[in-house]
Amino acid sequence: MRKTAMNRLSLAAALGLSLGSASCAGPSSTGERRPRTQTAEVLPDGATDVELGDMAGIRSRFVEARLSTAPAKQYSVSHEHDLRPGEERLAAAFTKRGLRHEPGLSRMARELARTAPDRYHMPSSLIEGLMIWGGQVEPPPRIAIVEIAADCGEHPDADGCAEAYQALAGEIETLRPEADVDGWFGVGIHRLDSGLSRFIVAGTERTVSLDPLPLEVASGATIKIGGRLLSKRENPRVEVIDPKGEWRPTAIRGGKTRGARFTAEVPCGPDGGHRIEVLADGPHGPEIAANFSVFCGAQAPRTITFMVEDVEPGVDTAVIERANFDAVNQARTRRGLQPLRWSNAAAEVARAHSQDMAHNGFLGHRSPTTGMAGDRFEAAGIKALRLRENVGRGYGPVTIHEALMNSPGHRINVLADDVTEVGIGAVIGAPESEVAGAPRPIFLTQNFIAPPEAAPDDPVAEVRRRVDERRQAAKVGRIAWDATLQGIAQRYAEGVANGTEDAARDQLNADFQASAYAAIETQKVTANDFSAFATLDLWDAPKMADGVGVGIAAITKGPKQGSLVMIVLLADRTAPAKKGR
Repeated sequence: MRKTAMNRLSLAAALGLSLGSASCAGPSSTGERRPRTQTAEVLPDGATDVELGDMAGIRSRFVEARLSTAPAKQYSVSHEHDLRPGEERLAAAFTKRGLRHEPGLSRMARELARTAPDRYHMPSSLIEGLMIWGGQVEPPPRIAIVEIAADCGEHPDADGCAEAYQALAGEIETLRPEADVDGWFGVGIHRLDSGLSRFIVAGTERTVSLDPLPLEVASGATIKIGGRLLSKRENPRVEVIDPKGEWRPTAIRGGKTRGARFTAEVPCGPDGGHRIEVLADGPHGPEIAANFSVFCGAQAPRTITFMVEDVEPGVDTAVIERANFDAVNQARTRRGLQPLRWSNAAAEVARAHSQDMAHNGFLGHRSPTTGMAGDRFEAAGIKALRLRENVGRGYGPVTIHEALMNSPGHRINVLADDVTEVGIGAVIGAPESEVAGAPRPIFLTQNFIAPPEAAPDDPVAEVRRRVDERRQAAKVGRIAWDATLQGIAQRYAEGVANGTEDAARDQLNADFQASAYAAIETQKVTANDFSAFATLDLWDAPKMADGVGVGIAAITKGPKQGSLVMIVLLADRTAPAKKGR
């Protein structure tokens, strides 16, 4: 009687990647002038620290803004706000061009004109704080700013005011959102102590309609959220960061079809501000539809402390990338997490995506030309077990980091414990307007990855060691490793790896017939990650075969080139009984 041989192939496929991503952070705009980037190596692969001298060209300072009035009492309600004569004239010009006026956004714009440190610095944290103060749930708006030496707020016909109106009228298309999205604007003019009038126009898009909800609630209250996604957005999600910085998703009811109503309940945790984010799927992937704070057992802030970053003209974008990397690892180590290692390969992919966003005028994960992050990594030939991506836009590397950390979806990516490396790519975009001295925004992409584990010098011995430890911890019997079977398995694995599997299979059958075993089962496993081999369910069986052999080789030919193949031979000294006897 011939001995029995059984093949069970591809028990585990090549491991894929898990993508965690949450749209963009920071005010956005488009521009047609050419962005600036660089391709030099930012840091050595594997670096976790940045020398302070590596950040030349970036200075920072903290500023406190005391707000002029108490915050709004509710979000998503019509706010009363009287426009000044100059603001009325400016609003009329924008209304004629098809945008809709939001009084609460005008209240925010005037306060921003009053509190911004200068025309070149509109920090994201200041804008986010003022949106909350003004009762606005939308993400930070796009901003246009002009300053002129005349009292244009109260006297719109004063000499020089017409020049300011004309300059801002030229920014209407920059502030207009994409097609099929409701565009809203607010206008504000403030007379500075210097005598200049600072004009600000804020433009935003509304992709969710939320029910009114309060800025402040009692300790232990439940925050009730309800609404509908707009503008063809789908798949609503709600995420929360509590005052201690803990992230948690929140269950959604409804919202299963486009435009359907959804609701969620957020129980207050510790007293303080709870940052709430409504996410949706849009044309460029996951995006933030709303981002606001509700204060449990606490007052909404009456002051805003924010960082101002000065990025010198002509600064190398490598400096920006290093500074953002340093901010990421400082945030992780402060919370007891391991710092991430720098990856130049991941940074190159990130830099190319930032260039794509800056050049083509969008901010998101899905590119019309390169697809999603997983597509970009596949095209670059980079294997990753897990991949997370953040994209942001702002005016400095640390303030972009702060904006990301204030977004629940982005924050979880920065603090994820399932990734070990990061690559960051920055591009300095075109000036935001034709106005002299207009700031140049920074487009920044962070790619967080867990690369596959490479095979050690003796992969078979290492797999056996890990499997023995796994079974000992599970208190199941030891495996009868067989050196003869190991040699047979290794020869078969090498044949599969070099593209001669048919011949290797024939050799396996011949070796088996000459062995002391009556039946043998063959399992073939391919993986990009060596660590996957010792975690397969097959090792958990209480009773393994009479003899077990393992062979491992790196695939050098074919579509799975670069992956690893493991052959497991499970052999018994007696043939299995035939069915029916």
